[in-house]
Amino acid sequence: MPAIVNLLSFLAEQPGFSETVTFDQLSQFIGLASSIKNDILAAQPPTHDPNDPPLLLAPHQRVFLTQTCNIPLEFIDHCWLAVRAMVWRKTFLLLSSYTYCLLIISSLTAGQTLWPPTQQCTNTNCPSTQLLRERDGLFPVTLFTLRNGARATYSTYLTCCGTQYHPNYLVRYGRRLYYEEVPAAIEVARHIYVERELAELFVGQMLISWTSATNAAQLYNVVLAANSSTKQPPTSNLSTDHVWDAFTILTLLEDFARQGRVLDVPHGCVQANRFFEAMAYRTSRIADIGHEMDRHYCDKCMRVFQEENGELSKIHALVVDGICIGRPCCAYQLEPCKNPLMSKHARFCAVHAPESLVCAVVTCRSAVDEGYLTCSEPAHRQLESNRRERQKAMFYLSQVHHRHGISHPANSLEPDDLADDIELPDGPEAPQQSTTFTAQDQCPDKEDESARKLRGVFGRNRTHAEVVFHRPCGIMIRRETCYKAETLTQITVSASYYFFFFFLVSWLH
Repeated sequence: MPAIVNLLSFLAEQPGFSETVTFDQLSQFIGLASSIKNDILAAQPPTHDPNDPPLLLAPHQRVFLTQTCNIPLEFIDHCWLAVRAMVWRKTFLLLSSYTYCLLIISSLTAGQTLWPPTQQCTNTNCPSTQLLRERDGLFPVTLFTLRNGARATYSTYLTCCGTQYHPNYLVRYGRRLYYEEVPAAIEVARHIYVERELAELFVGQMLISWTSATNAAQLYNVVLAANSSTKQPPTSNLSTDHVWDAFTILTLLEDFARQGRVLDVPHGCVQANRFFEAMAYRTSRIADIGHEMDRHYCDKCMRVFQEENGELSKIHALVVDGICIGRPCCAYQLEPCKNPLMSKHARFCAVHAPESLVCAVVTCRSAVDEGYLTCSEPAHRQLESNRRERQKAMFYLSQVHHRHGISHPANSLEPDDLADDIELPDGPEAPQQSTTFTAQDQCPDKEDESARKLRGVFGRNRTHAEVVFHRPCGIMIRRETCYKAETLTQITVSASYYFFFFFLVSWLH
């Protein structure tokens, strides 16, 4: 990089340059040229070395810079020759609002095009060293930013050796491999990008102020989404799913980067299921290995004391607390099932899917009748009829609320949760997030003294609680799911499992 003295000396040698071009114009030239660096490289021959700045700019790029920087056209080449090395080493940054507006007004494309971070094929078996070229041109996208609202811009991808290089990841053999560095703009949906700083704000809102994804999206749309550009973006409103995807992708990328791994997810699937494998891997790793700081020693977690015989001993403390936040799980009743549901509307997991052909009454193993969840037994059919009548009443109540203008948060109660019913013939068994019903009846196969309560499970089960294990200093150690109840045996086994590995690792080191 040339010293400032050499730079100014070179420019001063050009006739009329010092009297015409100001320092602010030169600084703006550097910023704008660095923002279109990939576009400059795309105009070069395929054999050009991407690490070397070109000697000359394309004619349309020279016209663009002279219009936006107010520098006479005859001085554009001199400016480029003087600062091209500086421009080429500049890190990719999203544009400020003022610079973005200049791009919109003066160029045919909208704003700052999102390019892949590599311009050459990274396949070690590829003999080509030429520059990659876009295959299908530019695609209009929306970029949600923290300071400048929703922006209309473009993205593109490059191809070589059956590999597609996108701005955030490359696609090879049906897998999506993310780049090592967290990108400045994160793709959360097709043609939707979220600025990294905005995604970090969403993470902070959820972790510190317990803000829901719905409220985070509404807050952004009302307060921060003022669009300063002259071009309306394809999508101007941030959705709840966009917030969740930004949270998931950013945290996974940072976690995999700390582990020295590459985030590898399926490409040809819906966005809602794309990161299940990666999240399951991270969850199992944290459950087995724990937090990176859990095997530590501090005055809050450990006490050293002297025994009566004079020997020194130490004691470790662990705080256990149950959080009664249930989640949907498999409706299999014979034992707690830990398998995931096939979809959010499914009653059973893939292993217990045949149970949907069995009567929903817990004590009955008869086959269901077509169109029903129970068998032909009158008492069992009446149980299902009671459930349907209660669902009609709930639907009528929601219509009354709608007519009276009573609003509810978008995700306070998912519609599919209304099917999570445990029906017993007398009304609500206990207040829960899902709709739970109870009813008292006698089974006709039993005598009065041994009468049992009929219990029908017409929807999914819900877990009882999440038990978290903390060290006194605040480090979270472990989390266990209680499917039926918080039992002392389960908590003791989990705590013993942690301390066994804690002392084993301490002994090995």
